[in-house]
Amino acid sequence: MDQNDKVLTTLFIDTAAADPFLALVDVCPAGQSGNTVLVKIPRERCAELLPSLLRSLLNEAGAPLPIVPDLIVVCTGPGSWTGLRLGITATKVLAWTRQIPVIGISREMAESGPMEQEQPDLETRLAFLIAAAKERLQGRQYDDPFLLKPLYEKEPNIIISSRVQTDNIR
Repeated sequence: MDQNDKVLTTLFIDTAAADPFLALVDVCPAGQSGNTVLVKIPRERCAELLPSLLRSLLNEAGAPLPIVPDLIVVCTGPGSWTGLRLGITATKVLAWTRQIPVIGISREMAESGPMEQEQPDLETRLAFLIAAAKERLQGRQYDDPFLLKPLYEKEPNIIISSRVQTDNIR
């Protein structure tokens, strides 16, 4: 069997956009994608729900053992600061603990195909991520999970005060 004919159970993590999602897809680099399970994550509860939804997705269909993906594809942005950190951190933890190869894909790379709509729906975004991942798989271009860098839409709005109140210190 040719390497391009092998079906890869691929975990897709996209927490960068306004409507984050997880997906588990059987991807054949040279052919059609197979089974797909798509899980939408409520944006306002992404930090709270991501770990449990990820665990549920990998324990899908009452399998006796958790599914260990062959590959993780993560959207590296641009996107929200918190969303990117959540998705990339989850990717790094899974990749490191399970020794799973990783592909990081920016939204620009994933959406480089013809776009019919300005804000694509989840299924369309997933299709673009699958196409970009297949392109990277053809050349066996994996990323070091520890070198994944998020692309932020804007700098984080974190204010650090340089003033220290000394009135109560004595």
